[in-house]
Amino acid sequence: MNLQSSVGREAASGKSIEQQMVAAVERSVLRHDPFDHIYMENVLDRQSYEELLAAMPDRQFYHDLKHRDAIRSDGSSTRLRMYLYPELLRRLPEQQKRVWLPLARALCSRGVEKAFKHKFRGALEERFGKSVERIGVYPIPILLRDQPGYRISIHSDVPKKAITVQFYLP
Repeated sequence: MNLQSSVGREAASGKSIEQQMVAAVERSVLRHDPFDHIYMENVLDRQSYEELLAAMPDRQFYHDLKHRDAIRSDGSSTRLRMYLYPELLRRLPEQQKRVWLPLARALCSRGVEKAFKHKFRGALEERFGKSVERIGVYPIPILLRDQPGYRISIHSDVPKKAITVQFYLP
């Protein structure tokens, strides 16, 4: 998914970040091969996407991700992680906080959750054996920065995860 942004304010369209994300999920085509998935582009508006890239947090706000695919031979990590929970973003400088807080709130919002649950209703109900309304989920929003040497092998995700969503910031 390509995340063009509407971060620190309402988009030119007048839609909030949450509304834009919900709309992107709703307009995406559900594909079933090799598993249920969607591909989204232009999730948020271009100007704000540029603001998001310009406000990338400094290295000091990340911690090393210690995962077997992310460790170099010297023990250092090739992947950095920063949780995007609104309460954790308060430590960012004011300009970065202004840009990242609205995005974090949208990623943790009930509206975005409902949009994904609706889109993946069939797969979720089959997997968990109950109606999607009764499936409890919670977001774990993370900003990852891959460093030189990062690789990932073919793998399945953690069985408890209902949906994995990745937005790429090229």
